[in-house]
Amino acid sequence: MADRVAAPDAVETRRGTAWFRSHCDGRYLADLRWLGNQYRILVFRLPEREVLGEGCCTEEPRLARLRADRLMMDAHPHDCDVEGCAPWVPYSEA
Repeated sequence: MADRVAAPDAVETRRGTAWFRSHCDGRYLADLRWLGNQYRILVFRLPEREVLGEGCCTEEPRLARLRADRLMMDAHPHDCDVEGCAPWVPYSEA
């Protein structure tokens, strides 16, 4: 039997990863951590690391990032295109 080849987006949908995204030139941080059965979502104000929002998501990373973005907008409404927000990055690449 031939080895299975992963689809190009296989890494994108793999659970068990941790992600972060800075917002507003680094003044805010959205954090995703896989806890074994769900993603824990935290939104912080930096540098104090004051928690502004939190939630959970049992879906794939793409959906957890969307939920984290919504939590960020609830905590601090802003325009990501204008206010210096970074893309989502796995902690393994930071």
